[in-house]
Amino acid sequence: MKSKLLLSLLFILIFILCGGDSSSDNDSSLKEMEEVDQENQQTDVYIIDYQADEIDVDRLVSCLISKGWNNVPKIEGMDNTVQLIFDEPWDGELYDSLADECEDEFKKDDEDKEVDEGSEAVVKPKTEETLQDNLSLNSGLWELPGVEWIEFDFNTEYILCDDADGYCAGWEESASKECKDNYIFKRDLTQEEQENNWKYEGCIYQMVFKPFNPLRIDRTPTSPTEEQKENANRLREYGWNQELTIEISFRVAEDIPSEIVEASKDGMYKAIEKIGHYGPMRVYYIGNNVDIIDDLILDFCEFNYPDEPVERCLDDQGQGMREMAYIYPGGNGFAQHSWHTEKPVQSFVHNPSAGDNNQFLYELDHDRMVNAHEYFHVYQEAHVLYRPSWIGFGWDLPRWVGEGSAVFFELVLGEENGWVNRNERIKESLNTIAEHRVRFPGLSIGDTDSEEQVERVNQYCFQMCLGGLQYEFGHIAFELLAKKTSSDAIIFDFWPIAAEYGWYEAFNQVFSMTTEEFYEEYENFLRLPFNEQINQLSN
Repeated sequence: MKSKLLLSLLFILIFILCGGDSSSDNDSSLKEMEEVDQENQQTDVYIIDYQADEIDVDRLVSCLISKGWNNVPKIEGMDNTVQLIFDEPWDGELYDSLADECEDEFKKDDEDKEVDEGSEAVVKPKTEETLQDNLSLNSGLWELPGVEWIEFDFNTEYILCDDADGYCAGWEESASKECKDNYIFKRDLTQEEQENNWKYEGCIYQMVFKPFNPLRIDRTPTSPTEEQKENANRLREYGWNQELTIEISFRVAEDIPSEIVEASKDGMYKAIEKIGHYGPMRVYYIGNNVDIIDDLILDFCEFNYPDEPVERCLDDQGQGMREMAYIYPGGNGFAQHSWHTEKPVQSFVHNPSAGDNNQFLYELDHDRMVNAHEYFHVYQEAHVLYRPSWIGFGWDLPRWVGEGSAVFFELVLGEENGWVNRNERIKESLNTIAEHRVRFPGLSIGDTDSEEQVERVNQYCFQMCLGGLQYEFGHIAFELLAKKTSSDAIIFDFWPIAAEYGWYEAFNQVFSMTTEEFYEEYENFLRLPFNEQINQLSN
């Protein structure tokens, strides 16, 4: 059933993130995150191979951890096998004993499940004061021995985990002193404290979290308000949801090499060829020289917020643009949709993957894809007529829908143009999801449906886990939906319906199921063996 071999490997985990509505796409930041106390380490590892169709390895790993096993493996798919990769030192005798116990328990549980099949589940009422029933069912790294629980009360505004003191997060036994000493747990951080924590974001991979207590919300959509209807008519009259012939204007920092600029434009123009030209739009390419981007920032603020005091934008998105240049240079982007102005406009900002000094030109295809991604946000927003009034669930686009569909589009377009290996990106997203589910048990894409839920997630993990839910979880969700329907259903069919009836109804019509039904199906998919997931989604 299993074979073993000893290897010496170099592990460098790379997580790729792309942009969204007024939020940063930041591949280089995540690379930096993974480099905390891990960079260029040569590690002896022990590998166990399982047949992918014989065992649920995620279930096995969770069971091992619950029994005190503290050598948490990496999980990788290889053809028809799945590999558990353990760091040395290796205790084979203990592993075999615990694994046998787990497999015996799985057999008994499966037998009991067959007996109980057909019985109706009792649905208990849920309140903010009552923890969700599924908390007790979630296992993960928090069960490791030797965890040092962080003495910080997470349960101040929400009940985020089942702990009397609100100690929802802790340090793994192997966590570095540097992380423990420098990462700040505090609400309402100052700018200086926030910048400090950005430097130590990678420390999250040395933390464990107790199971998340989700918020149940009413997904019943309401009709648009009169205010929403009036605004929708205003946008229609202006041509917000109509293709345009107006040329796109560019604002480009002088320190960006021309090769990068042209590649970035190419990605956007390829996207326009596929899905149409919307806007009016202005594109900003910022480099790494903070001293020369002030004029671009001022132009951005005046273009997108002509009716507001310019200082407000300069201190908000303007500061974000500076940080993209000097804290996280390369591979960043965000889109802005100024639908509320007298003359509605759209724009996006891109900081190319060029290195600290614009010295790298080998990531041009990635720059193409970031621009395609950001332009898809422009396309999405052109099909949002009934703007959110923060009431009426069906009219507000969830984070996982917005970002997940944009990642899906950039990969479809990238595959068509030879910019990316889509199957490899699918594997990367699935790997990220596997680690996310064990590190943040209980979280799902449904926890990003509303901004109230998003705030709750941010309170739980200090924004460190939101990206995975939006991007990787969202990406795989749309890969799964594409297998049920088609890429065209996601890229072309969904958005015109969403423009008139809201995303919730559009989802029902295009995918022939409710979001609640899909969430259940998605969770069942994520419980499958890793290789089975890959086989289902491979193109």
